[in-house]
Amino acid sequence: MSIIIKHFHEDNADFALLSSLLDAEADTILDPNLRKLYHIDNHRDVIEDVFIAYDGKEPVACASFKRKGEDTAEVKRVYTKPAYRGKGLSRKIMQMVETEAAKQGYKRMVLETSVELESAVRMYEGLGYRPIPNFPPYENSVISICKEKKLHYVKTQE
Repeated sequence: MSIIIKHFHEDNADFALLSSLLDAEADTILDPNLRKLYHIDNHRDVIEDVFIAYDGKEPVACASFKRKGEDTAEVKRVYTKPAYRGKGLSRKIMQMVETEAAKQGYKRMVLETSVELESAVRMYEGLGYRPIPNFPPYENSVISICKEKKLHYVKTQE
């Protein structure tokens, strides 16, 4: 397995494919009422930074972020194909997302996940995300968990 992660500044066909796989899998796992929120909130046209992991030419994982506020970015569309899970790929992509957001001047990242996605909750906690009150449109969802992480960008010499 030779994985390469690429950064794009726009949506693309590979991201659309992985997003559709995420939606299909989530539809089988999550409460239908929560899925309605995802379909309302996850318009890919507002996402400007996309990270896609490739195994050769095959897109196998993704994550992205979008502006949530002046100094806040929101993590969106984190997904890894089942055959590639358990190898630290989502963690690696998330670290790249955080680094890029910090480079762009964001001071914190926020995200929403579901209590039903235990492995995702553990991963985010392992990356230093801490619980916060649920933000819109998840504020009334009993299975949503919102989290945040403070970002610190340290410029390295290249």
